[in-house]
Amino acid sequence: MERTDYGCIIKNPSRFVFVAPHGKMGNDDYTDKITELISQKYNANAVINSNYSRNQVDKNDISQSGDTQFQKDLVALVDDIVAGYGKANVIMIHGSADKWTHSRHDKKRLFNNYPNEKGEWLKNGEKRPYDIDIGCGLTEDHRYFVDSKNPSDVELEGFLKLSSSDLWKRNQNSDTMTDCRRMPRREVYNLKRAFEEKGYRTTIGKEWAAQNKNKLVQKWSSNPDVGSMQLEIIEQHRKNTEKISNDIVAALKAVYDNINEVK
Repeated sequence: MERTDYGCIIKNPSRFVFVAPHGKMGNDDYTDKITELISQKYNANAVINSNYSRNQVDKNDISQSGDTQFQKDLVALVDDIVAGYGKANVIMIHGSADKWTHSRHDKKRLFNNYPNEKGEWLKNGEKRPYDIDIGCGLTEDHRYFVDSKNPSDVELEGFLKLSSSDLWKRNQNSDTMTDCRRMPRREVYNLKRAFEEKGYRTTIGKEWAAQNKNKLVQKWSSNPDVGSMQLEIIEQHRKNTEKISNDIVAALKAVYDNINEVK
């Protein structure tokens, strides 16, 4: 582990990099420790910001942090991994409160499990409808709901939509990505099921679809050699850092049989 101005960087012989952009206490609490534990248990790389709050500089916002050492270190690490393994997987670890408040996004709309395209507004104090929300630019369309260990490509195309479409746009933000080829639908779906088998209510792009082009998860959206996504975890599960890190590692191993094998 190498200590840095922003926190630390951990290097291991792996094509996986775990990132905590908001690891300082008072932001996404416990994500710095969770990210460190995952890197230890998974023998993976990690870049952890534990010293800067998002009010000082948002390390998850490319437009704010593009010239910071945090992002320079992350980009250099990913470049080295691609050079050595041919492919890199970058996974951001984020956190949400257990219950919904309108303090940050007054107009954000969440979609619960429903049979049509109508959205429902979540009320203040209402429990979030997920334990883990996977963000990679895709979102679930439950008009095409699938519940299978091995859905067809057609089923997955219907179930997982690009969140930049007018119907599924999140955060009322026009700066959205339109290309999600970097994270194959089946890969994301299999990870969702792996988390569900561990007992977590898991969604894809339910609230945090990670489609904004300025977000760190989209840094490599045009690079076919880098797959990136984020895991948004509610606080109830983040508090038990040992358990959630163990379960994340187990879910990843269920999807990626050999973490250093390029499939």
